[in-house]
Amino acid sequence: MLRIPRSLAIFLIAGAIFPIAGNAAPFGALPSVQSSVKNAKSEKVTFTLVNKSDVTRAVAVDGHTYTLNPHQQLSISAPAGSQLTEVTSDSSTPKVLLTVDRTQKGATISLN
Repeated sequence: MLRIPRSLAIFLIAGAIFPIAGNAAPFGALPSVQSSVKNAKSEKVTFTLVNKSDVTRAVAVDGHTYTLNPHQQLSISAPAGSQLTEVTSDSSTPKVLLTVDRTQKGATISLN
């Protein structure tokens, strides 16, 4: 007879503790690897691009094409992870000059 109240007490205690533990960290608030990748991708990085050559250069970043005259500098904002490519007149694959990341924030990048 003593076992029935004891097992009933265990079920009551378990029923009182598990909902509290279940609500302590809801799934929406848990950090995940995918959300950090999304946040890194949406972060805008602003850097300065300088054309130090004697010819006009065209580059593309995040779907936008920029033309830099000789010795011209241009401030560009692009999402982290986007690629800076050189635009050429021929239809060959574009040459990737660099991939934008957070370490280039406020940096000056020279094109020779």
